[in-house]
Amino acid sequence: MEEKDMNLTEEEKNPKLLKTAIIAASVLAAFAIFYFVMQYFANNSPAEIPPAPTPASTAPAQSQEPTPTPETSPKSTFVPAVPEQKISFQEAMDICQRAATKHLGAGTMILPDFEGHLIEVTYDGKVRPCYVFIGGDAMSMLSSSNKDPQARYVVDTTNGDVFDSISLKYIR
Repeated sequence: MEEKDMNLTEEEKNPKLLKTAIIAASVLAAFAIFYFVMQYFANNSPAEIPPAPTPASTAPAQSQEPTPTPETSPKSTFVPAVPEQKISFQEAMDICQRAATKHLGAGTMILPDFEGHLIEVTYDGKVRPCYVFIGGDAMSMLSSSNKDPQARYVVDTTNGDVFDSISLKYIR
């Protein structure tokens, strides 16, 4: 009986290890295939469909006279609804950090919300470009628990105003 055990390989002695290795290799292969398929579709845009022939392009040309050019309207006097951004993301983050420390006290940490993208916020009937940050105690912000932030700061990039949208307080 001992002789039989001595001739067994490691895989035969421990079938769980072999099974785990096969599952891990299969999962890795599936992710690799998924990755390459997604890369293929990301790099290959669908073929463009040529426009259908118009009756003018299929009819024989009757004369060689140039066609008159269309009249263009004068430039419109459209005023953009959103004011121009004057504060960069880093400046907005610095302003927000100072306001958050003033509002919540020392040890306050802020993190960008909306992945740091500029959003439009309507306040007092005006549309303003703003960055949004969440703020709170550094320990609660860095912990893995899914707690709501203590504050959500909206920083107006036209003038640097900071507003807490949770407590509805104007900070700066």
